[in-house]
Amino acid sequence: MSTFSRAVRRRFLREERGNIAIIFGFAMIPLLAFGGGAVDLSKATRTEQMLQRSMDAAVLAGVSGTHTNDEQIAVATAYFAANRSSDAQVGTPSITHSGERLVGTVTANVPTSFLRVIGMSTIPVSVNSVATTEQIRDTTCVMAMHPTRKHTLELSGSVSVIGPACNFYGNSTNPDDVVDPHNSTNFLTGKSVQANGYGHHYIENVTPPLEHAPEVLTDPLAAMTIPVPSATCLFTSKVVNGGSAALGPGTYCNGLVIKGGATVTLSPGLYIITLNRFQVDTSTLTGTGVTIVLADDHAKIDWKSSTIKLTAPTTGAQKSMVMLGSRTDTDHSIDKGTIDLEGVVYLPHGAFTWTNTGTPTLTKKWVAWIVDGFSWDGDGTISMPFDIEHGTVPYPDELRHVVPRPDTPRLVT
Repeated sequence: MSTFSRAVRRRFLREERGNIAIIFGFAMIPLLAFGGGAVDLSKATRTEQMLQRSMDAAVLAGVSGTHTNDEQIAVATAYFAANRSSDAQVGTPSITHSGERLVGTVTANVPTSFLRVIGMSTIPVSVNSVATTEQIRDTTCVMAMHPTRKHTLELSGSVSVIGPACNFYGNSTNPDDVVDPHNSTNFLTGKSVQANGYGHHYIENVTPPLEHAPEVLTDPLAAMTIPVPSATCLFTSKVVNGGSAALGPGTYCNGLVIKGGATVTLSPGLYIITLNRFQVDTSTLTGTGVTIVLADDHAKIDWKSSTIKLTAPTTGAQKSMVMLGSRTDTDHSIDKGTIDLEGVVYLPHGAFTWTNTGTPTLTKKWVAWIVDGFSWDGDGTISMPFDIEHGTVPYPDELRHVVPRPDTPRLVT
């Protein structure tokens, strides 16, 4: 090959390598944009999260305490300015009132490192926070409905009543003695504990602290029709004494007695007990899809040293109701045993004396008691399960927004 030919070849190769470098350089622009874009977007996301936390805290600070609307806005604005954390170009926050709600919004532009090669020098982000102290209505779990009587939420002996998800509400206006743990060994624990009157003795054993309720509640199920006995009795003075038995729905005239170590299974349906006691003594009673109606003031619960496992219907006229009672004053007694119910116990004029021992094992997810009141006694722990989201029985809508809760600062989603 001539010297000239070799020179031409070397020049061609140099030009070719230059062309490849140029082409590669152009190709890297979208690669950098897309690959580096993920880094920029991640940075924007972190900035948005930091601003959201700052604005959430600011509006909560604004509605906390006693302030006028203008003072709340000023507190929130100052709090945001002092606590926001971001290297973005943050705009001026807008914090305003809307009714009883404090609304905060802010926008920011987050500088980019990689996306600027395709002309995107910033990524815009915005956040919005709303805080309020509006009163809310919470779920019904234990309601003692008597309007004036003492001791409608009373504990004696060394028994404790524990329901961490349960709102306990005493409707009585008695000024001194609605909630009453008589002894230092009595503890009442709920999601909230309120009484229109107040408490006595060891109220420091109430968790969270006992609150003065803001109002006397009306009966949330006052419109419910209580089924009446049939003109025809399925049984009269029915007694199951020992052994195993299956009973069907119907009207049980002159009461129902289960005793002597009997094991009784109730078929699904409506059981109306009238004119005498509903007694279960040293026995086991189970049933699914069952509603028991105590039709008059003679039809009293008398359960002693027994296991009662009943689940309410999930459909039909008595949906979610495991026990109903006439609206007449009646005294009921539970003496030891395991009471494991799922559904609503609606006995608004039923006063319960409940003596416990030990800590019975419960399997049902929730029970709501709307009764005249409770006197708990004995020892050990009575559990009030209230996991309404995971039960087999639907929790009634009528009971979801009943119990008033104090004006607590909170975020609104």
